[in-house]
Amino acid sequence: MGAKKPSITEKRGYHYSQLFSHYVEPGDILHQFRTTDNLTDFYNLKIGNAYVEAENRLSVQEVLSLCADHGIESQDLGPCYMGVDQGKDLHVVIGKKHGQKAGKIVHIGVYRD
Repeated sequence: MGAKKPSITEKRGYHYSQLFSHYVEPGDILHQFRTTDNLTDFYNLKIGNAYVEAENRLSVQEVLSLCADHGIESQDLGPCYMGVDQGKDLHVVIGKKHGQKAGKIVHIGVYRD
């Protein structure tokens, strides 16, 4: 596997599927695929690919409905939580608990670095 960002040299990360393991039989993985009742865990933990079943995916409208109309805050006293989806770009969402709804989005953005 080649580096996704070869220009970054100060830190490294690795992503391996159990299909590369000398300790896990491919037949066992196939059996688990055929008998699992949790595809999300199978793909994420056994195959090593990010996966979310369609009925559990958030739509753009669902995320934006949690955004307030006052713009993006530059700071918050917290506590907050953050999700980062890395790929070609970094998709960042920072949120916090809210008393009357599922949560409040404090910041949402896409970054290259």
